[in-house]
Formats: sequence, C-alpha cells, structure tokens
Amino acid sequence: MVDPGLLRLLLAITETRGFANAAQVLGVTQPSVSQQVKRIEQFVGRPLFRRTRRGAELTADGEAVIIYARAMLGLTSDLRQRLDRLDDGVEVATAMSEDFCRTALPTVLRLFVLDHPHVRLRIVSGTYETLTAAIDNRTVDFAIMRRYDRFPDAEPLFHDQLAWFGGLGLRLPVADPIPLVVPLPPNPTRSTILDCLRAAGRSSIIRFESIGVAGMEMALGAHLGVCAGPRGMALLGVAPLPDGHGLPPLPRVEFVMVRAGRALSDAAHAFARVLADAARSRFELESHPIIERGIGFGTQDAEGSRSRREMLRTPL
Repeated sequence: MVDPGLLRLLLAITETRGFANAAQVLGVTQPSVSQQVKRIEQFVGRPLFRRTRRGAELTADGEAVIIYARAMLGLTSDLRQRLDRLDDGVEVATAMSEDFCRTALPTVLRLFVLDHPHVRLRIVSGTYETLTAAIDNRTVDFAIMRRYDRFPDAEPLFHDQLAWFGGLGLRLPVADPIPLVVPLPPNPTRSTILDCLRAAGRSSIIRFESIGVAGMEMALGAHLGVCAGPRGMALLGVAPLPDGHGLPPLPRVEFVMVRAGRALSDAAHAFARVLADAARSRFELESHPIIERGIGFGTQDAEGSRSRREMLRTPL
C-alpha cells in the first residue's frame, strides 16, 4: 500500500463516486480500475467499496484506509521535496565510450532522472585514452568501458557478443584483403578485429579510421569496409552481417565499471546502481522493472516509480 498511484486511485474513486468516473479522470479503462481495486482489497483482506444506486461508496474499512492514504500521499510529497533539495548542486561525472552513449545511455538517464531530477550530470565521452585519462586524473566518479588490462579490479556489468557490421546491401562473402573501418588506436575493438583476422590467416586493409562513431557509420554505409562491434549496441543505418559473410567468428566482450578512486556521493552510488540494473535488462527501457506499467496515472512521480520497482523487480 505504498504505491502513490494506487493511493490516488482510491482517492479518485472516492471523489468521483464511481469506477467509471475515476477511470476517465485517470485516463485508464474501467476494467483496469476494477482490477486494481480487487488487488488492493485482496491485500487488505476486506472490501473497501460497495456499489449503490448513487455509485461506489466507501465501507467503514474503506474510510479508514482513505484517511491513511491521504496522510501517506502528504508524507510522500514532503519526502520528495526534501530529497530534491538535497540533490540540488550535486554532480555525477561519468566517462564512457561513444557507442555506449549512443545506445545504452538514454535508458540509464531516463531511469536515473526518475528518482534524481535535480542532480547535475556530466558525461565524458571519447577515445580510450580520454576515458583512462579521466580515471587517472580522478575527474570522474567512474567510467564504463570494455574490459581493459590496465584495470584488473573493474566491476563487471554485462557481456555481449561481437558481430561483424556492414552497410545494407554489402556484397557477400567479404573477400581478402578484407576492407576495414576501425576506430583510431589505442582501442580494444580495433585490436580484437586485427587479432581475429591474423589468427584466421586472413589479410586485411584499413580503408577508414575515425575517432568517433558517426564517421564510422558513414564509412560503413558507403561500403568502404566492415567493422566489428557489440551486437546489442547497433549503429545507425548499419546492421550486423547475415550468415554467409565469410568472416571469422568473433569473441564475446565484457563491459565493466571502473571507479576512479575518489569518494562517491550518494547520487553517484545511485547512478552506479541504475547502471547495473539497466545492464541486467540489456538497456531495454520497456522491459525494465522501473518502467513497466500496470496501470497509468498520468504524470508519475519518482516515489511512485521507486515503489513499482520494488514490487515488480525480478531476476533478469
């Protein structure tokens, strides 16, 4: 009974004197309202409403619950305002590769802002030299990157399978010398590509190098060559090559969180937890426990999303 959405549902029925009226106010269907009321009554163990000619009326137990519902919503609002004041002026600084920013970061930001809308975020994105420099200089709280030998104590986040990418309609199979579109060195993806081709006895030629993902996307789309990348982090306008590409298999890769060694604020710890939670759901926003919807209540506050997270969390 701590979900503000459910408490607002009870108040809406009480104030509009009917399930249908409450559904219209909340922007949901009447069956959804009835289902949620039934769930609440099963939890409480007694009926909260009775139907009369004048509509839905509270039972004696329902009146007691409504008194507590109003009080709990008031306390929730006070707590949210206090937490927002504590977040004012707090900064979380993170370093991450550009492909992570382009694909996984939107989900992480959406989830984090639900609970911490007033925290100031600073994202450092760039080459691995940029990320390692940010860690060494402690200008960030932590960094997200592929497993790197320099940081053996990094915390694992998730694994992904490397796949070959190319422009749509690329002629297959890809013949030697294999034309490559690769990041500028040093870069672990570049090293993995070259190592795999050498181990398979394949020759290659670098046709395009770029410091950023956008340049590589354009080169791949123009059929200048092929590249490898995590299958779960798709490139814009570029797709994994289908079976029959004729290229050697690629390994799985591990993404990790590297702490910079400076003291973390509560907000930074919260951001790290969101990262770990989102990684377990493969950064798919719709399937994440915080985002799943049982019933809509218009604008959802952070406390409501936190309550839903605790109720809906399942191992992923």
